[in-house]
Amino acid sequence: MKDVKVMDTLDAIEIIENDGLSTYDEVITAFQFLIDTGTVWKLQGFYGRTASDLIEKGLCHKVANGVKAKKDPDYGRHNTIDWMIR
Repeated sequence: MKDVKVMDTLDAIEIIENDGLSTYDEVITAFQFLIDTGTVWKLQGFYGRTASDLIEKGLCHKVANGVKAKKDPDYGRHNTIDWMIR
């Protein structure tokens, strides 16, 4: 994966919400940034579900500091990254 710089939470959200204009690497990096900061779990449900799905697929990783995905087994199974990478 190419190194993509994410400056802050707003940058990450703009990359994700960019209506298909962002690259795959940019979107994955933006989600990893939101996971790393723990912000992804505080945003609307789409972000947390997609982050959980990306972690499950091995495209992103959990943070070592204890911030984790939701425990619900169905969490991350809807509204996933798949619509962004068609």
